[in-house]
Amino acid sequence: MTIDWALVVETVKALAWPIVAAFALFLFRRPLVELVAQIIRRARKVSVFEVSLELATLPEMRPSWSVGDTDVRQLTSSQIFDSATQTIFQQLLEPTQADYAIVNLGSGNKWLTSRLFIFALVLGEVRGLRAFVFLESSAGARRRFAGVATTSNVRRSLGIRYPWLEAAFVRALNRVYPAPPLETPSTSMFPNVTPPISAGNSGSVSYLVRSFVEALQRTTIPPTDEKNSYLQVSTAPPMWERAHWIDGERLERDLAGVLDYEWIEESPDTPRTLVSEGVIRRPAPFVALVDSDKRFRGLVDRHALLGQVSMRRTGVADKADDAGS
Repeated sequence: MTIDWALVVETVKALAWPIVAAFALFLFRRPLVELVAQIIRRARKVSVFEVSLELATLPEMRPSWSVGDTDVRQLTSSQIFDSATQTIFQQLLEPTQADYAIVNLGSGNKWLTSRLFIFALVLGEVRGLRAFVFLESSAGARRRFAGVATTSNVRRSLGIRYPWLEAAFVRALNRVYPAPPLETPSTSMFPNVTPPISAGNSGSVSYLVRSFVEALQRTTIPPTDEKNSYLQVSTAPPMWERAHWIDGERLERDLAGVLDYEWIEESPDTPRTLVSEGVIRRPAPFVALVDSDKRFRGLVDRHALLGQVSMRRTGVADKADDAGS
């Protein structure tokens, strides 16, 4: 049998490069995997953002809720809302840029439903505050993110859950606006007074809040069928306010359907691009930035971030068109 050496040589030549390539892939498999991952990440960044974005958090409103040793968010007599609280309302209504305020529930004894209702109404209407960020103390950590809701949704949901809150607000308005006079051809049926809920009118707002809380309080023992919805104020003589303390469980129940829980973890080791992508993937209008213990760090307007993406893409597309023309 005669061996065709020319054919053997050609066969070896044909198999050499595939064998060498396979051996090289085996030796450099880990660097190649990392290279492919980097290419994918870079391609994803370009396809989503085109250029880098600024992930800016919204400005926070940081009011002082105390008059001396008295916290207006908690059980107090309505008399606390007098001239001593003018500095609080001047600060609350100050026209500074702020999109949200923190409602720290603590362990459930920091905020009353009545005070959350009226401050959601006032800050939403007068300051244009967009949202409340709710925090709580749980699992051994303080300031844990518990949800975010718009001020209008907070007011509406609490008013539906506890109808007496809306009734108390209507009674407070009736105290601000005098009863209409008897109708005559030369008499106006409406008073020319400044609306009580308006910027730069802290005195009227303070009086409205005082009237609202006063409408919820009584100095006689509540009716038996309403007793569970009242809390006793530490005053002499005794007084009761129709309200509940808010904890995480009541928050979820009272704001069911309007409380958003979207968050993303942020750390110094996480690229901002990945955080931005995570924010965009969330379905809610606001997304909280938290640390590894879910402690709140900041709030991002997802719609504003999407607007940045749209504007940057439009700008990149326009540059590409100009370059190609």
